[in-house]
Amino acid sequence: MSLSVLITIDTELWCDGWKNLDAHFLDALKKYIYGKTPSGEYGLPFLLRVLNDNGLKATFFVEPLFALRFGLDPLAEIVGIILDAGQSVELHLHTEWVDEAKSPLFPGVIEKRQHISCFSYEEQVVLLHKSADLLGLAGAPRLHAFRAGNFGANFDTLRALSTLDICIDSSYNTNQPACEINLSPPIHQAKMVNDILEVPMTVFSDGIRRQRPMQITACSLDELITILNYALRARWRHLVLLTHSAEMLNESKTRKSSIVVRRFVRFCEYLSHNSGRFPTIDFRYPSLQPVEGEFFQLRCGVLPTLIRLVEQARVRLS
Repeated sequence: MSLSVLITIDTELWCDGWKNLDAHFLDALKKYIYGKTPSGEYGLPFLLRVLNDNGLKATFFVEPLFALRFGLDPLAEIVGIILDAGQSVELHLHTEWVDEAKSPLFPGVIEKRQHISCFSYEEQVVLLHKSADLLGLAGAPRLHAFRAGNFGANFDTLRALSTLDICIDSSYNTNQPACEINLSPPIHQAKMVNDILEVPMTVFSDGIRRQRPMQITACSLDELITILNYALRARWRHLVLLTHSAEMLNESKTRKSSIVVRRFVRFCEYLSHNSGRFPTIDFRYPSLQPVEGEFFQLRCGVLPTLIRLVEQARVRLS
C-alpha cells in the first residue's frame, strides 16, 4: 500500500508593491526566485537541490504574466533552472499583472483584478492561452496542469482550461475563500469536474479543530508526517503539499527562516527514507486518475499542533 505525494511549488515574484516596478524588478527576482540572503540562496536553487538530493519529484507552478511587463528572458531563466534540474513546469496565474502589461491584453482593464475569477469566461480563455504561450516561448514543454493564484478559480476557469490541452486543475482549496469551485460534498481526492481532473489541495483539521492547508509554512513537521500516515491508513491515493519559491525566507524576505528550512529538509528526507510508502509524483504521472469512493477530511492530534504553535511563536520573535 502506498500514498503518492504531489509536492507543488508556486513559483512567482512580486515587486513588494505596484509602484516603480522597473526599478524594483531585479531585486524582486533575487528575493522571490533565487531567495538571496546574506547566508546564501534559499529560493529555487535551494529547493531544487534538496529535492534532487533526496530523489524526489516536484511540480513548479510558474507564474508567467510578469513577462508581459519585463520580457521573456527572466521567465526563460526561471523555466530553465527548473527543467535543468529535471523537475516539471506547469501553469500558475496571478492576474494582478494584467494591467501592468506594456501591450495591454484588455485595454479596458486599468485596475487590479486579483483573481482569474474576476474575469469573464471569454477573458479567462484569452488569459490562459496567452500564459501558456508565454511559458512555451520560455522553453516549457507541453503543459498538463494549472493552479490559479490564491486558488481564485471558478467553474468558468475549468471551462476555459478545456479550450487548451490542459486536463488537470489544482485550484480547489476548501481553506481558501477565493476558491469559487464550490462542490458539494467537498472533495478530498481527484475527481472529474466539467471534463477536468480536479486535484484538490490537501486540507486537514488540526489538533484544535482549525482548518490547515498541507503547506510547509502552515504545519509543523510532526503535523505533516502525521497527516501523511493518516492518509495512508485511510487508503487515500494521493496528497498535495504546497510551498512557494520564496517560502524559505522570513516574512520580510531579508534572511532565511531557519525553522522553515529545517522543516522542509527534514520532510524531504522523511519522504526519501519512506519512498516505498510515499512515492512522489508530478502531474504528468499516468496513475494520477480520478479516485472512486468516499473520503473524509483528515484530522491531526493535539501534540503536533502544539509543536507548530510553539514554532510559530519562535518565528515571530526571531
